[in-house]
Amino acid sequence: MSLAVIDAQTGAPLHVFHDFIPATGSATIAWTPGDAALLYTTAERTNIWRRAVADGRVERVSNFDDLAILRFALSPDGRTLLLSRGTLTRDAFLISAFR
Repeated sequence: MSLAVIDAQTGAPLHVFHDFIPATGSATIAWTPGDAALLYTTAERTNIWRRAVADGRVERVSNFDDLAILRFALSPDGRTLLLSRGTLTRDAFLISAFR
């Protein structure tokens, strides 16, 4: 999957990042102030990552090793993150000898 920044008027891609592995479900992607980078969670859902739009450089913003980031928001000045973290509930069933 790729992440792209497109021109809203023409639909032309301005930047395309082909190594994007998004979180599933209700993931969040947010602009940083000044639109210089994007913040997002990946499939591992444990941390927030920052991708610079100009050169595609990626850096980890948070340093958690447990619980999933369910939602996040950045303050208008870009200095504070609000996080909602918890566990993801999944149901799995094994059906054997089905006829």
